[in-house]
Amino acid sequence: NLGSIAQIYKSQSKYAKALEHYQKSLKIYEELGTKIGVAITLGNIGNIYALKPDYPKTLEYYQKSLKIYEEIDRKSGIATTLGNMGYIYSSQSDYPKAIEYYNKALELNVGLGRKSGAAYNLINLGELYYALSQDTVISKVENETKLFSLMKDVNLNKSIDYFLESVKLRHEIGQLDELSKSYENLAKAYKLKGE
Repeated sequence: NLGSIAQIYKSQSKYAKALEHYQKSLKIYEELGTKIGVAITLGNIGNIYALKPDYPKTLEYYQKSLKIYEEIDRKSGIATTLGNMGYIYSSQSDYPKAIEYYNKALELNVGLGRKSGAAYNLINLGELYYALSQDTVISKVENETKLFSLMKDVNLNKSIDYFLESVKLRHEIGQLDELSKSYENLAKAYKLKGE
């Protein structure tokens, strides 16, 4: 299967080869009219561009993927894609958009009962608010919004709340392998807070 071959190339950091195989896979799905295959493959192509990193191309492919997921009402795909887009906006320091997309993904994941997806969204929100509690990051942010504060301690407290929620969820679903990341982030935030 071309998608599996592309995944192997991706794991070897051979992004051009991975893209080549994903493009071939995409063409086949389009010819067959398999919308779910098209949406998944577009998302995978976006993931490759994220690794390069080519964020405009990443968002272009995520948008295409999202549109198809919305057309076929595949809410799990919508949630995953929104979370991925939030990550890209965060990587570009577009914090308001990142928060917006993470929150949309979180709301969908919670509504679908996808606790693992929700836990990832919570970690990403926690990491974003943690970043906004740092002098080097907050000094680059010009305006406070209703989504976050220019007051570092407010953002730090929000990050702790999100990390605590992720710990709770990961305990509930027995996701012990990922639980350590939640605890590490929580410890980092408490250390910064002086607790």
